[in-house]
Amino acid sequence: MNEQTQDNPVLIATIVLDENHNRIYEDPQKTQKFYQDNFVSTRSIFIQNMSPKGAPANSSQIDYRRIFINSILSLCDWRKSPYNFKNIPNKKYPLISYWDYIKAFQHFLLKQNEKNTMSFYFLFDIKISPEKISNLFVRWWYYFGPEPQILPKSIQEAFKFFTKNLKISMFPGQHLPNLLKCCIQFNLTWILKIESQFKPIQIDENTVIFSLGKKYCVKWWDKMNTKIFEQTTILEWFKQNPTMCETSKILGKEINSEQEQFLLRKNNLSARIAKATTTEEMQKILEEVQSDKEDSPSPIHLGNENEDDCFGIFSPIP
Repeated sequence: MNEQTQDNPVLIATIVLDENHNRIYEDPQKTQKFYQDNFVSTRSIFIQNMSPKGAPANSSQIDYRRIFINSILSLCDWRKSPYNFKNIPNKKYPLISYWDYIKAFQHFLLKQNEKNTMSFYFLFDIKISPEKISNLFVRWWYYFGPEPQILPKSIQEAFKFFTKNLKISMFPGQHLPNLLKCCIQFNLTWILKIESQFKPIQIDENTVIFSLGKKYCVKWWDKMNTKIFEQTTILEWFKQNPTMCETSKILGKEINSEQEQFLLRKNNLSARIAKATTTEEMQKILEEVQSDKEDSPSPIHLGNENEDDCFGIFSPIP
């Protein structure tokens, strides 16, 4: 292995590993393609291979892959014991169990191109049911889904607005992480990139071994139309789904409860006092508040009537 090759993990992978090295060694027949076909045959995902720019229309080269997540089968949807097997349409591969289906979430990602790297663009189908997404998929999400820290600033602000006003108990799939809820509900796209990594490991002063592995990177898609997830879009969604909104004020609804009216007056008064620059201005504001209180009629004010008048027992007192 020459010096140029040592610094190039792709060349090392090409030299050391055979073409079908991305197999899972639990079973020689359960290759990456087995798990991929498993996933596609259950209509859980749809895969669109994208060729490099300038490549012929029928080119087998793959630059990146678009993954449309259509459904995620729960054990109830499987309708069998997780240890029982099902046939998949392609007879080349063995029967599959529900555990094979779960493993397919990770193993279908082992597909690589000629450069021993691959990027996956993930997008949820708008018809997917959040309440049917199992915790097994949530575990996958924590490994391969996006993190709030990688979101653009505008998306982060919208995400905070969504989480602040969402009534979680009313959202179908309340067990899901908030960012996963957003990706499902608003069709947000993220990118997972997998590439070969050649890493030296120091054993002792005189011994260094090299580890060839895979590096997983999750990033945001910069070209995504951010208008699909901004505060105005989220507000419109809350208006269409008012039961999922924790704060009714943002929907423009009238504030009727006595407690809400009190809090509103309190906030207004605090704002006016905060703007006062002298003691005289603050005193004037307090006097106005006191005057308003004295001028306001009592909730049980009877005017020229007494209690007996209300019941028609005595005539009004002159």
